[in-house]
Amino acid sequence: MTQALVLALVVINVATFLLFAWDKRQSRVRGSRIRESTLLLASLLGGSPGAALAMKLVRHKTRKRSFLFRFFAIVALQIIALIALLFFSDRLPGLPWTG
Repeated sequence: MTQALVLALVVINVATFLLFAWDKRQSRVRGSRIRESTLLLASLLGGSPGAALAMKLVRHKTRKRSFLFRFFAIVALQIIALIALLFFSDRLPGLPWTG
C-alpha cells in the first residue's frame, strides 16, 4: 500500500508539473489556457511539490497574488494535515507506517 501511495504521489506531481508547464507554453503562444481552478485542484490533490517546482523552473504563476495566496493556502493546509496525521497516526489503525 505504501508503494501505491508513493506511485500515486509521483504521478500526480509529474502531471501537475506538466499542467503548469503546458499552461506557461500556451500563455506564450496565446493558445488555449488551463483554468486556474484546475491548476489549484491538481495542487490540492497532492501535486503541490510539482506545482512549486514548475512555478520555479518555468516562472509560471509567480506574479499573480490571488493565485499565489490560494496556492500557499493549499500548501499550508497540506502541511497542517500531514503534521496532524503524523501526530495522531498511533490512534488511526491500518495506516501503512503504523506497524
